[in-house]
Amino acid sequence: MSKFHGKAGSVFWDTEGGNVTVLNILSWNAEISGHLTEVTVMGTAHKQYGGGLQDWTASVTCLLDSSGSNVPLVGNGDAGLGEDFKGGGDAGDAPATLKLMLNASDYIDGPAIAQGVSAGTTVDGASTVTYSFQGTGEATFTNA
Repeated sequence: MSKFHGKAGSVFWDTEGGNVTVLNILSWNAEISGHLTEVTVMGTAHKQYGGGLQDWTASVTCLLDSSGSNVPLVGNGDAGLGEDFKGGGDAGDAPATLKLMLNASDYIDGPAIAQGVSAGTTVDGASTVTYSFQGTGEATFTNA
């Protein structure tokens, strides 16, 4: 039986040293992967691989409504994405921290940059907005 249930999940987006709770969340997911480099040489019977760089991405889907979801989209004259949304804005700024909560004490977190937004609706459903994030360092899993 699963230890976690989605009803206890939440998301925090820390852009300025304080966790901002993302509102109206329907779901989130994270994908952590490692790049493999083939190192097979002639004379071997099976392919061989060496470990490479790790990577991670995440997405958060929220209900789209007039109150927003606390992830800023438009900034001070920017061409689309506000400084808070980018986790900085100036070259060399530290990325924001994305914290994906499974429950009150277990979570995945790491430095990330929000890289995109997509919104959608269906004829028989609620309108949604999905934020996509690119990890820029190590993602860690904390299991308390």
